[in-house]
Amino acid sequence: MGYSWSITVTIEAKFPFHRYSQCFILMDTMGCKLIAIVSGSETERFNMLLEQRRDYTIYDVRFQVNL
Repeated sequence: MGYSWSITVTIEAKFPFHRYSQCFILMDTMGCKLIAIVSGSETERFNMLLEQRRDYTIYDVRFQVNL
């Protein structure tokens, strides 16, 4: 069972929307940059909801480390 967190971020970059995926570059309050990928049925909703250079608090965040 994994852990989940809440995180406050600024949307630094929003890459072109594809039908089944959307990629964002986020910056947290400590200045760390993260990549967020939304896929599946929620892609279009997040594309319309999240705006570049705006701050958001995202809940129930899970992290995956890629080696």
